[in-house]
Amino acid sequence: MATDENNKELTNDDVVGLIVHAYNNFLSGMMGYSELTLLDCENPSQVKHINHSLESGHEAVHFGKTLLASIGRLQADMKLYPLKELLEPIFEKNDEKIFVSGLDSNKNTLIKTNITWFQECFTDLLQFISNYAENQKISVSLELDKESQKLIVSFCVADISMSDNDIQNLFTPFYSSKNMLGEKDIGLSKAKGFFRQMNADLSWVNGEGFLLEIRLFDSAERT
Repeated sequence: MATDENNKELTNDDVVGLIVHAYNNFLSGMMGYSELTLLDCENPSQVKHINHSLESGHEAVHFGKTLLASIGRLQADMKLYPLKELLEPIFEKNDEKIFVSGLDSNKNTLIKTNITWFQECFTDLLQFISNYAENQKISVSLELDKESQKLIVSFCVADISMSDNDIQNLFTPFYSSKNMLGEKDIGLSKAKGFFRQMNADLSWVNGEGFLLEIRLFDSAERT
């Protein structure tokens, strides 16, 4: 088993983090040289090819961040946002496929998160369940549990279910995308890891769908 400089055993997540950071260093160098080359390039065809290379580089950087998100180690600035600000843009884009309840009554509830990654991961959940349920209408309900100080978000489609094996592996990297939908992205491990990083728990309930439980900040976190 590999160890760090303090002779502490490295976990699989530690190894993934180290690989991603090393990979990002190489990407930064490659993209930096491409940007410098672009400044001196006057050939339109070459400019086009360099820009395509830079676009691929940006996609690779984002993929590295999704890997870090999947292990709950994304370097993301977390701030307090009203629930309505977080969710309304998502619901407006997907209004044909979802029915929402509880947003107006909880619109001022504050969630500590990174707005970009929250919206991306929340959208991933909607997209997965829509594809898996073959575009059936999704009911999204938001309920504040004052006793546990959690916001409970349910993504429900009537009678939706999956096998025990799928449930066990649902949040394993690439499983939900490749094995269940025939796609190539990292799948639901990104959402699982990011929500865990913001003190939220994501699970699957057969017969209903996703259950997202978000711990609300306490008074000491206001500052």
